[in-house]
Amino acid sequence: LDSLPSLSRYRRATRERSAAISAATDRRIDLDEQRRVLPDPDQRVRTIVDNLGLAEADPERQRLGDEIKRLVILQGGTLDDLSKAYGRYIGRLTALDVTERRLLAVAGDFVAFIKEELLWMRSTTPVSLGDLRAVATAITWLLSIDNQSRLISDTADVALGSPLPAVAGLVLAIILLLLRRRAPQRLTAVAALTGKIRSDNYLHTADALVQTLILAGSGPLITAAIGWSLMTLADIHPYSVAVGNGLLFAAAAWFITALFAHIVRTDGLGERHFRWSPVIIAALKRELLWFGIAAPLLVFVIIVTQQAGEPQAVPGLGRPAFLALCATLVLLVHRLFRRGGKVCGYLYKAYPDGWLVRLHLVWYLLLIGAPLALAVASLAGFHYTALTFAKNLYKTAWVILGLLIVKDLLLRWFTMTERRLRYEEALKRREEVRAQREKGATEEAEGGTPAIEVAEIDYDHLGEQAKRLMRTALLLGGLAGVWLTWADLLPVLSFVDDVNLPFTTIEMVDGVEKEVPVTLANLGVTIIFVVITVIAAKNLPGLLEITLLQRLPLDAGGRYAITTLSQYLIVAIGTISAFSSLGMQWSKLQWLVAALGVGLGFGLQEIVANFVSGIILLFERPIRVGDMIRVGDITGKVSRIRIRATTILNWDRQELVIPNKEFITGQVLNWTLSDQINRIVIPIGIAYGSDVTKALELLIAAAREHPRVIADPAPKVSFEGFGDNALTLVLRSYLDSLEFRLETISELHQAVNRKFNEAGIVIAFPQRDLHLDTQSPLEIRIVNPGSEAP
Repeated sequence: LDSLPSLSRYRRATRERSAAISAATDRRIDLDEQRRVLPDPDQRVRTIVDNLGLAEADPERQRLGDEIKRLVILQGGTLDDLSKAYGRYIGRLTALDVTERRLLAVAGDFVAFIKEELLWMRSTTPVSLGDLRAVATAITWLLSIDNQSRLISDTADVALGSPLPAVAGLVLAIILLLLRRRAPQRLTAVAALTGKIRSDNYLHTADALVQTLILAGSGPLITAAIGWSLMTLADIHPYSVAVGNGLLFAAAAWFITALFAHIVRTDGLGERHFRWSPVIIAALKRELLWFGIAAPLLVFVIIVTQQAGEPQAVPGLGRPAFLALCATLVLLVHRLFRRGGKVCGYLYKAYPDGWLVRLHLVWYLLLIGAPLALAVASLAGFHYTALTFAKNLYKTAWVILGLLIVKDLLLRWFTMTERRLRYEEALKRREEVRAQREKGATEEAEGGTPAIEVAEIDYDHLGEQAKRLMRTALLLGGLAGVWLTWADLLPVLSFVDDVNLPFTTIEMVDGVEKEVPVTLANLGVTIIFVVITVIAAKNLPGLLEITLLQRLPLDAGGRYAITTLSQYLIVAIGTISAFSSLGMQWSKLQWLVAALGVGLGFGLQEIVANFVSGIILLFERPIRVGDMIRVGDITGKVSRIRIRATTILNWDRQELVIPNKEFITGQVLNWTLSDQINRIVIPIGIAYGSDVTKALELLIAAAREHPRVIADPAPKVSFEGFGDNALTLVLRSYLDSLEFRLETISELHQAVNRKFNEAGIVIAFPQRDLHLDTQSPLEIRIVNPGSEAP
């Protein structure tokens, strides 16, 4: 059933017939167009005869005119006949095509029915001593001269009958072999670049992946091309069909084992890019060495014996090869994941509380038990059943291993992005330190600029949102792949399409609106949409921040606005998709939305006003996340802008939640809206009699010497007035940000105090006059501090 070349030929003939129908239809249209543009016969004859240059009285003119008219009429009739013939030809081709498509549909249903029934029936007898005698018969059949000669003949027919694919395959093989020779050197060169932060780049990982695919895929690709070429031959011997299928499956097994063998090679993807543990790399190198040879050979024998149609092939060679493959899988799992092995030792040490460690016995027994159960089923005579489940397990392994590689590629991407941002931040800090040292306001240089320190790659420091979103996407992708792989073998789960929920919806069926019940499958899809929407809305901002927004010339407020609006968009799309999966189209929901709009307008007008105000804040951006603002008597930094309210963190580290409406309808002072330059004012009082000019010079010097005080606008000092107890001077200077405002004020106070003390200028303090009441005698008493009080 797995190798029905007749069905393949019918499908190929159907595709060719569709092309023939299209070509015939185009030809008929051309004929009709030619017939339509033909002029009147008499006019055409007159035109042709006039072009001959014969006189009117010439008898030859009359004779030629009659002959030309006959030919013109004959041409028109021929075009009409051709058009009708093409019409009949198209009609018969269409009828044949419809009939053959129906035949293919019935045959496909018949094959599917047989496969479903055969899945739970014995395909061969249980194992017995008679199978030992079948081994010699099967080997004789496999290596018989007749089969080998037919295989060689079919291979020659493929090469001679389709020279272009054969030449293309030969050229491809030569190119891959040439590229394979330089791939190891390229991997080593790329691995050397990944060890340096200045030269490391994600393109190096992409290059290493390409070189790994070349190393792993050259041999399997050539093998698969040979097998596919044998399968495309029209009249082919069943043995050649079996060999072609065997080569295809063996090439797939060869590729997957070779791929991981080259991933874990020295300077390969696993060691230098994915940062796999040396313990895991060493274990995979050791085990894949023998498994990569045994698995493709056993798969080839299993497929050939299964599809060749030889009665003695399956019990004689197919089943022993299948049992040997199950044994190799059990041995591979045991050597890799046994509790006392090095891999499990690494897992217990690296992830002591992880689910891999806690559920080790469960998944270990599952991995061991699956091939053992298949082997027992084959021994009991259910060889076709065991082989079918083995194929699906094989596809499932492809899905899981592919997702593991995708996961490591994504982690590498996230890590490179984070590492680049960390490096740029370190460069920025170094430039700031260098600028401070050039101004002379910091401590003396210690032998050059400081070195940039970037921590070693650590996946634990990646953005949690990005990691959660990646895990969820991989989990959903894995579940989808497993479902698609096993859906045909689990017909019992199709009952969800037959369970109707107690409500219906209106859908267009064949252009007519019909009432259709909502099934349990629709509800399941809705739940999936809701889960995906919630996960994406929560975690997408982190992914956008680390992968895209950091590369754009946007400030923190702009990035926050984009991520917030993207959350709203995701929620809107997810809500519409969830309702659509239940059959609720927008045309049927708009009346409900209108009714809700009226209700919201009256009952929830404040909430709606705050929501709309929040949208205006994100688009108009009068305030942004990170801005320093003052609303009423509240001053602080904007930390979050939500749907209903905005959170402000004040100087006491208190979070104040203010409705968004206050920022739209009230007055807001934004210190950092368009320019973060801010002014600090320091009033100083000096004693009467001090040198005012000297004091002003010292003030301006203190401001100019400070590294955070900017030169434009320049600092200014002024003599403001004569106070009760002091001469009032004021220093006004500007900072380029609010980040170190308090520290700068404190440092300027210290600098002014130090300079005034060195110059002998006294900071004034309040003076008071004491008046004594002299209307009565004053009693004066002198007391010795060392004596006792009287």
